[in-house]
Formats: sequence, C-alpha cells, structure tokens
Amino acid sequence: MIRQPLFFAFGLVLLVALVLWHRSNVAEKTSWRPKPPAPSWTPKPPAKPASKPPAPPPDPFSFSVTPAAFPAVFTEEQIQAVLDPQMKSIFHCAEKAIAQPQARSTKESAVNVHANLTLDREGTLRRADLVSLGSNTAWLLPLRACVAAAVNRWKFPAPAADRDALLVLTFVFYGAATTDEWPSKRTTQRNAKQNAEFTVHAFVEKNVSLVDPAPFRALVEAAAPRLSEVCRMEGLSPHPTAEATLLFEISPDGSVSKETVAVRGLDASAEALDAHLACVQREVGAWKFPALPTIDAKASVSHLLRWDEAEEQLDARASSESESSR
Repeated sequence: MIRQPLFFAFGLVLLVALVLWHRSNVAEKTSWRPKPPAPSWTPKPPAKPASKPPAPPPDPFSFSVTPAAFPAVFTEEQIQAVLDPQMKSIFHCAEKAIAQPQARSTKESAVNVHANLTLDREGTLRRADLVSLGSNTAWLLPLRACVAAAVNRWKFPAPAADRDALLVLTFVFYGAATTDEWPSKRTTQRNAKQNAEFTVHAFVEKNVSLVDPAPFRALVEAAAPRLSEVCRMEGLSPHPTAEATLLFEISPDGSVSKETVAVRGLDASAEALDAHLACVQREVGAWKFPALPTIDAKASVSHLLRWDEAEEQLDARASSESESSR
C-alpha cells in the first residue's frame, strides 16, 4: 500500500518535468530565428589618378623685336590724369590689408608692388602682372590682390603711335606692420597719399610702346602654305611629310631681308635644297609687313612649316574653288 503513493508521486514529478522540458524546447524553437547572412563586402578598387591633360603643342610661330620697346607713349599729363583719382583706391587697399590682426605681428619698413600693365592700341588693359616685394606676407598678399583688382578697373587713354604699350607702375608703401612703428614721412611728390600710419607713393618705371606680333603672325600663317604649292610647281620636291623651320628678318620698312631667309630641317639632296631655298627666298622676299617703329629696329621670325599639312590646306581650297565655279 505504501509503494503505490510513492510510485504515484514519482510519476507525477516525472510528468511535471516532461511538461516543463517540452515547453522550454518549444519556446526556444519559436523564439529563435536564423541570422541573415552577412553581406558580402567587396573592396572598392583604388581610384585611378586623374590623367593630366596633354600639353599643348608648341607654338609654330616665334617673333622678336630688337629693341624690345620704344619711346614713351603716354605724356606725363595723361598718366597723372589716370593716377590722381585712383590713388585713393590704392590707399584704401593698404588700409584694408594692415587692418588684419595677423598683419600687425611683423614689422616692415617698406613694401613695393610693381604693376606691369600691357595695353592695346585703344588703351584697353589686356594684361596686368603684379609683383610684390617684402617679407611680411600676412598683409603683403592681400595688399597685392587688392591693388590688382583696383588696377584692372582703371581706364587709360589710347597710346601714341597707334601701338601697344607697356606701363610699369611701382607703388611703395612706407611704414611698419605695427602701427606704432609707422614713420611719419612727408613728401612733396604729387603721386603720394599719407595718413598718421603710413604713406603711399606711386612711381612710373616704364612708359614704352611695343610691337604687336599679331599682324606679323597673320601674314605668315596665311602666306606660308603657298610656299609648298609654288615651289613644288617648279619641280622641287622636299620629303612630303617633312617639317622645316623658316627663318628670316624684317627691316625697319617692313620688307624681308632676302639674305636672312633660311630653311632648316628638310631631308633632301644638296642640289634639291639649294633649289628649294632659292624658291623660298624669292617668295618670302616679296612678303610685306607693317613698318617697325624706328630705323634701328629689327624683327626676327621663326615659323615651323609642315609641308604635308600645307598641301592638305591647298588641296581643300582648290577643291572648294572648283566646286564653287561649277
């Protein structure tokens, strides 16, 4: 009789244990979810360095004049008429530059800003190159930038002699980057502006005319292809793909010195080269350029001739002319 309750109790405990185990097993199965697969990571290929643009081909045309510049093209009154109203803007540039906190940490007795101004024959500013001299870059660089912006707004009269002009102005800023150290410099010079902290002077370094190479280039580029046509018509035959350099000098009156005409770089027999040079000397010697400014001036020209390209241009022109005549 005693064994029956024991067996009953033992069976009951076993049943409870089975029920609990079953529930925990079901809970694990229902709560567990498989983890999503890890995303496959593919390393990015290294970025290709940006390819540099190809360098432009060398200019086939070269032009130089001796002397490089000629007498003054602006009168003192013309320059003064430009500078007088503009000195205020230059002075304002110095005020802005030195007002920067970092500009006051370094002393500077004087700095120069050179403005190289290239003007065309109508007085239009084509190019302004500014160079600054001084050790205190904290205020020198913004000073130069401000002067450049101011100069590019200036209006100039047309240069004399109907030629391009080079005007070099130097602006000198006297003083120090620490306001207590600015010397009180007085001046009687007209192109000067001063306050309690610094003084600005303007000097004219150069006032000269230049020879514009554009009309010389245009004439050479228009006439050079004909050299291939004319000389080949006389039975001369340099190598069809050869490159040659045409050299010659221009006299003060704009004519070509025939004895200076030379052709270099052709691969041909000596006899063919002599005949070809005679042809080129005759043709180039008939070219007429603008007169040079003075009787002692001399211009030198170098031009690369590509005979195959010249023939293509001539063939295209002949084809166009024949079609238009039909």
